[in-house]
Amino acid sequence: MSRSISKSPVLGNVGKAAGGIPRGPMYKGLKMPKEKGPDQIQKRLQKKSPWYNSILDPLHGADCKIPDETGVETGTLQCLHRVNLTADTGGVVGLVLNNPYPRSSSGTPDPNFYLVNGATSTSTNILWESTGRFLDSTQPLLDYAASTRIVSAAVTVQSEASLAFNQGVYTTYAAPFVPLSSTEDFPRSGNILDFVQNHYKSAIIPVNNNRPAMVRWYPFARDELSFKDFISTSSENDVGYHTAWPLMILGTGLAPSSVHQFQIIVNYEFVPQTNAINILDAAPSPKDATEVDLVENWVQTMDVGTMTSSARISSSPSTVSPSHEDDATGFGMFANVVSEILPYALALL
Repeated sequence: MSRSISKSPVLGNVGKAAGGIPRGPMYKGLKMPKEKGPDQIQKRLQKKSPWYNSILDPLHGADCKIPDETGVETGTLQCLHRVNLTADTGGVVGLVLNNPYPRSSSGTPDPNFYLVNGATSTSTNILWESTGRFLDSTQPLLDYAASTRIVSAAVTVQSEASLAFNQGVYTTYAAPFVPLSSTEDFPRSGNILDFVQNHYKSAIIPVNNNRPAMVRWYPFARDELSFKDFISTSSENDVGYHTAWPLMILGTGLAPSSVHQFQIIVNYEFVPQTNAINILDAAPSPKDATEVDLVENWVQTMDVGTMTSSARISSSPSTVSPSHEDDATGFGMFANVVSEILPYALALL
């Protein structure tokens, strides 16, 4: 069967398919051009940074170290701790990772996290349990580490309520390096929701978005304390101050009896104290000043409180990818920076 071709002033060459139906050329929708220049370079460099990827996604950021000069071999450990909480009649649940550092006072471990007392709390009068709880990693680190520091950490929560009862909001809260006391490290009681929701870097996430909420740890330093410091596991050995790095998620306005799954993830780097049964497997820490400088800059615009995906937080833990061991040049992030800017430098010659 022959096919005739005719010329149309609008469609140009128009062919006739079987059945005599006119057929014109394919047209594509409009597209925004791809990003060019420094912004796109920064995004590509971020994907090549093991430490930054561990901060963004701590669950899949295990075995990562802060690539600065430590002067001693260090080990790594990932803690994954899950807690299921049920909203009571007040429609409130909450968890605060008050102090991720494993500490002991006279041999007694300090609590790491607290839960909201759902039986007595309302959105205008949130009360925490009087007794804190411990991460599963606390005792092993007290036994085998002289000091620790945080490489990355996060608290996440996702609702298990059906769509008919998927109501309320999650509020995230992060406050780096505050004094560790019964009144100052995090808001303890009363009408604290307004304070938490208006806190710097907080986010309010509706539960009916059907996506988990996450609040991330990020590198922070002030005059007397830095994220790079290794904190002693014994409070008797510190220099007179205690540390806390609260990460909190509060759920309010929730359906009574709805279940909410909280997850705490902390990636530690630690200085060994003993070498029992080779549990440490310590190795020299990577040294990459360029990566440290870039990450300290990138986290300033990172979302601290944000939504994440169920697929991400429901998957199994894994090591960071890429890792520092994947670098084939021996020059780390500096080599990646050079490879990115070289085409622009050559264009100027």
